[in-house]
Amino acid sequence: MPEFIIAPNQKTNITQLAFRRLFTPTERIGVDDAENNATLSAQQKATIRTMQRDMALAENISLVDHETIKGVNYLVFCNLITQDRADSILIGLPYAD
Repeated sequence: MPEFIIAPNQKTNITQLAFRRLFTPTERIGVDDAENNATLSAQQKATIRTMQRDMALAENISLVDHETIKGVNYLVFCNLITQDRADSILIGLPYAD
């Protein structure tokens, strides 16, 4: 896993909405609709569902938290986002339109 450099003024603790907005609309739809993705196993769907529930219960999302990093990288493993996008998300870099 790559090592991330956090700038001194970079926010690492963000709202759930701000975290979701780090993903493209297409990526958000893919994650939100993972339950209906025929290429994912039942275990993958259950893991994603659990991650979504955990996020919904969180007051804020920490981009440097081990569980956040694991979760974003799990989306790469499931082919829902690319590694480049995961790297951008984990440093808080919004996608370019």
